[in-house]
Amino acid sequence: MEFGRCRREEFYEQGKFDPLANFTSINILSFNAMDSFMTYIINSLQKAATTFNAVFPPASCVLPLFAERLGNEIIAEYVNGLLARAREWRPELYLQASAASFVVCWKVVDTLMESGDGSVERREAESIIFRIFDPHMDEYLDEEVEAAHSSTNEPVSPTRTRFLTSHNPQQVKRNVVAGFTDVLMLPVTTIPRAIGAATSTGTLAAGAARSGIAGISMLNPVKWGSGNADTTHALEGYVTPLANEDPPDTAGGGGYIKAGQGATAKASSSPAPTTMGKDLPALDLFLSLDVALELIHAARDSMKRLESFFPPPPPHGKSRAGFPGPAGRKLRETLEEIFILLLIALRERHLDPGFERAIGQMRHYKPTDTSEGKDTQQSPSAVAPLLGFFELVHIGDTIGSMIQVYLDREMSPYIDTSDFLSGIMRERKKFENALDEEVAKGLNAGTEVLMTQVEYVMWKRTTGREYCPPEGTVMAELGPTMGCKAVVECLEMHCRVVRGSTSREVLEVFYVELILPSKLVQKHIKRQIISLDGGIQVIADLNAYYNFIASLKVPNLLQEFANLKMLGHVFVVDDAKDLAIIVRDVTRYGGSFRPEDVYEFVQRRSDWKKIEKEVDRTMYNLSFKEDCVIC
Repeated sequence: MEFGRCRREEFYEQGKFDPLANFTSINILSFNAMDSFMTYIINSLQKAATTFNAVFPPASCVLPLFAERLGNEIIAEYVNGLLARAREWRPELYLQASAASFVVCWKVVDTLMESGDGSVERREAESIIFRIFDPHMDEYLDEEVEAAHSSTNEPVSPTRTRFLTSHNPQQVKRNVVAGFTDVLMLPVTTIPRAIGAATSTGTLAAGAARSGIAGISMLNPVKWGSGNADTTHALEGYVTPLANEDPPDTAGGGGYIKAGQGATAKASSSPAPTTMGKDLPALDLFLSLDVALELIHAARDSMKRLESFFPPPPPHGKSRAGFPGPAGRKLRETLEEIFILLLIALRERHLDPGFERAIGQMRHYKPTDTSEGKDTQQSPSAVAPLLGFFELVHIGDTIGSMIQVYLDREMSPYIDTSDFLSGIMRERKKFENALDEEVAKGLNAGTEVLMTQVEYVMWKRTTGREYCPPEGTVMAELGPTMGCKAVVECLEMHCRVVRGSTSREVLEVFYVELILPSKLVQKHIKRQIISLDGGIQVIADLNAYYNFIASLKVPNLLQEFANLKMLGHVFVVDDAKDLAIIVRDVTRYGGSFRPEDVYEFVQRRSDWKKIEKEVDRTMYNLSFKEDCVIC
């Protein structure tokens, strides 16, 4: 055939293009050389297509054969040399070079489809590029998984993010997730350039440099907090963010500083936090939004490289087919595996240890520690570990929302999200269940701590004379005692925080647990000596407790305190016979108290010794003259 005798210069000019020219003197990638090489290849294809389309009929398949030979002899040799050198230097370069070279080489497919004039089928054009990279896929995918393991195990330094300092924590979380979604929507440039030297690191900082964004720091929730909140003091210090890891130095390997650490360093020189921030313990540092973002973006770097091997579908196509054959199956499996590694790292090395440490700290909490050295007559002491735990709930919920956004936005084109038996969906369910379980355990421990604090406040702020004032004391103003006010204020504050931290279902469970204050109030009353004048004060306190519970709008809990409120009447009835009738009337207390229970409260009256016999005689219909016989 005449074409067979033609000399094509493309096959004799390989020496003009050196694949090693893609590496700079400081061992980073710059694909300017490959761009020149690919421009030469594309120009050759376009010229050849013009000639072949004019000379040969489409059925002769001359252009596909020419393109196949060009790919096997020229492009493949160039790519092999490039990847071999990248592999010798370091794995990060190899991973980046593999994905970037595939993207550049895919231009051949687009050129053939545009210039082929119908003589080349898309499947044939794609197979040319797939065959070039097929020998490298096994090693590349193994290296990608290894890199994902390393990135999820690498310790990172978090900054401190506060939600409770905002007037609307839920809005802060929504803004954080919206900002995270916007970052995911930004284009990511896979092909390295000389000006993007940092892109060779494969870290979040590289992703930020490629996309022209500020990295993790742009997602700081403080940016979206209330305008009245003190955002200057939102970041301060850090603790070990991942299990069994020590905080690293500011500068990572290779001298690069991780994104987000600038905020941490800046925070270390910030003034002291606000008063509320001072009262909060370090529990909110057991979880870090920045750590989660670092892990997500590190995994995203790997997944974005893998997505490069899923080229865009044809103009009328519906899905991205990706690599064919065994390599294609392994490609999808690797994509899923890296996302699973991300979920496991977040769950096992961040969420679980963080919540467990916080719960452990709550269980060792002693209310006297927070009140020592403070004026206990001013305002109730907050349960600092519980407030810190609510910070963890906010952060954990935000992390879960970001994972869901990433799954919906980034992973849905490659996996079936309706397949609940797939590895990703099973691991995501584990992640969600672990978060729910830790929140439930924390709220359980937090409720116990809160009740301990309530009991302490009751005891600490009751002088012993509120319910038994000296005779002749004139009450200037009837209202709850200082202890009652402190308890209600403490409960109101924590319930307000819970409302902004948990779902409605968890909130209802927490409210039901507040039935415990009913037991504490009963215990507190049984410790007092109560006079007739003091009984009025008891009723005022019980009314205050009832009004607080009524504000929660929990019917079962409200009925419990309504029955408790009726107990106050036994302290203001002067006549012993009337008192006995009240004690014996079980319907009066809605079945919550037996006569024996009410009898115990009556015994706390200051005049009990005077009225005891009359009350007993009326209650039990006793007649000591007739019923008692001395033999």
